Amino acid sequence: MAKQAVSLVLLALCAASLAARLPGSWPTCQYKDPNFNKCLSSSIEKVVYLLKDGDKQLGLNPIGPLKVDEMTLDLGSGPFSLLLNAKDISFQGLEKTTFKEASVDMDKHEIKLKAFTPNMRLDFMYQASGKILVIAVKGDGPANIELDAPTTDVVIKGEPFQKKGKTYWNITDFKIDIAPTHMKSHFHELLKGNAAVSEQVNGFLNSDWKLFFQQIKGPAEEAFGQIFKSMAQRVFSRVPINDIFLD
Repeated sequence: MAKQAVSLVLLALCAASLAARLPGSWPTCQYKDPNFNKCLSSSIEKVVYLLKDGDKQLGLNPIGPLKVDEMTLDLGSGPFSLLLNAKDISFQGLEKTTFKEASVDMDKHEIKLKAFTPNMRLDFMYQASGKILVIAVKGDGPANIELDAPTTDVVIKGEPFQKKGKTYWNITDFKIDIAPTHMKSHFHELLKGNAAVSEQVNGFLNSDWKLFFQQIKGPAEEAFGQIFKSMAQRVFSRVPINDIFLD
């Protein structure tokens, strides 16, 4: 979870290649079809599954798991006033995502998705400094964060532009809102050299996970949004919109 950075690849996955043709194995939907939204939900779900191992031809890395080099989260003030840096992140679970809803508004240049993932897990190496309640924290090492049954609302906004007589989208915003049923985490040696207190602090993070999640939620969603915005931009700025959502 991060400042530069669950997602969800979800929209880059919804559509496209650096060429103007989609792979034959990828399902497509007619925008003017009355059942377009239902078709879109099903199609994105199939594409996400197809991309679990990535696609060399399209230059898309695997999403099962998705690898992220580095993210930084500043949790600000509050019960958890932490600066958290994560490296070598392995984001697992995206390939099992299903889609409850999907819609496109071509006039507003906006895409909305509601996704469900049985389980999301991040494994990473971390460095953290700050405070958890009144306890000073300065630690580093392996860590993980796991979200059970998260529902994710995604809103992607674009701005059309013309290139060689065709319309493309510049992705201007990629917002995500994650709502898990439970979160658990573990950070090795939050208090360097004091394993007993470190485990007590980890116990607090898990017993009061809702409090921890509410503070980490905003920075994490912003960070993931930036990662997926960049992925979507590489697709929508290169593939004509009418090749992504068929006339």
